[in-house]
Amino acid sequence: MAGGPLSTLGGVALFSGYDVEHGEELWQTDGTPAGTRLLQDVDPGPGSSAPAGFLSSNGLVYFTAWDPVHGRELRVAKP
Repeated sequence: MAGGPLSTLGGVALFSGYDVEHGEELWQTDGTPAGTRLLQDVDPGPGSSAPAGFLSSNGLVYFTAWDPVHGRELRVAKP
């Protein structure tokens, strides 16, 4: 899995990661293989939402991501 820029929130790192099943989506990790998981699949399936611009606040992460219906929009996720 490749990764993009990191943001941290509550002991986890959030990043734009890629795998063939999900494309480039929002992932989180605590630094261990067992603690690394897909957090949000904005463009379901192998398409990529290319999440970027991570900002964490009050236990949430805000970022932009693309989907074929809405284009690039502000999103929010809770790790």
